[in-house]
Amino acid sequence: MKSFTPLFWLFIAIIGIGLTSCDTAQKKDQGIIFYDVSFPFLENSVLKNVFPAEMKLTFKDNNVKADLQSLGGIVASGFMADGNERTYCQVFKSYQEHYKVELDASGVDAYNAEQVGVRLEPTDQKETVAGYECDVTIAHFLTDSVPPITLYHTQEIDVEDPNWFTQYKEIDGVLLGYEIEQFGMRMRLLARQVSFTSNPDEQFEFGPQYNLINTNQMKEKIQALLEEYMD
Repeated sequence: MKSFTPLFWLFIAIIGIGLTSCDTAQKKDQGIIFYDVSFPFLENSVLKNVFPAEMKLTFKDNNVKADLQSLGGIVASGFMADGNERTYCQVFKSYQEHYKVELDASGVDAYNAEQVGVRLEPTDQKETVAGYECDVTIAHFLTDSVPPITLYHTQEIDVEDPNWFTQYKEIDGVLLGYEIEQFGMRMRLLARQVSFTSNPDEQFEFGPQYNLINTNQMKEKIQALLEEYMD
């Protein structure tokens, strides 16, 4: 039998370590993104203390789950979008009341059709957000009452068709900076940190305490909360 020198085995070990490290580095299909949350047009100081300052977005196997909550957890909201089954769930908690809306793909399309239309303007600009290179797109809303916003989206996170359930569904790449309507007003999100970690399947669930309602009822619940704090 031919014997191999120690140098040969050292060479094989180095190749093995390199391949393992490369494979681990390329696996970016699950993890957590932390976003700073602000409400640029909110002047009510009481509501500023009630609304969340951070969003945690967990992703795995083309599924995403977002969690937002106010100081002390009095008010909380979130959503979960299954990119494989094309289902969407939004939840809302106010004090001891818990509600959820569940939509299939057609329901998501119908809901987004009720929102202000948007025209996307790609640019050649590149920006770095939370350490990741992003393409920059300008979103022009089809009404004079909503100013244009800047979208930052990256190809460096492996989620397939990550925006299918949003009004920005034509955007290719995970959004690390954007604005949406939430709590009846404009909410701005900008990623602060991205961590690639293993996420257990049970993280992609909401508890049984949520009562199923429709989208109109959900709007009424959120509007009632806003009016309570504005009085």
